Amino acid sequence: MGKSQKTRLDDIRYIRKDRTAGELGITLTPILGKDNQKAGLLLVGSDISERKLMERQLLQIQKLKSIGELATGIAHEINTPTQYVGSNIRFIQAQIGSIQRIWQRLDPLIKAIKQGKIEPEIISSLEGIVKETDFDY
Repeated sequence: MGKSQKTRLDDIRYIRKDRTAGELGITLTPILGKDNQKAGLLLVGSDISERKLMERQLLQIQKLKSIGELATGIAHEINTPTQYVGSNIRFIQAQIGSIQRIWQRLDPLIKAIKQGKIEPEIISSLEGIVKETDFDY
């Protein structure tokens, strides 16, 4: 501590009259007399227990907020590929349904070809379902 420099001491634990723990903040300030010689010392102390408690609570809140943001990021990273897979599965299911509908219309055509009785209705029915299901896509 220099001649005119203040010194701050925090986190000094003490026991109050009611037997509860507290924390003090103490400031030591040199008092200078003639010719800048030390003439004394001013000691100011205050109970900083509530401030320290609020600081600890704020730190805890900040930690919880960080954990929440991390959890949100992780959930997003899991959800995105899951949505991608789900969308592709739904697309494949729809396409398989279209193929099944076309296949059902092919069966009568194959039977008709085997019997040598191809009727225009069978062909137009198959063409209609191919167009309806956008089979080329």
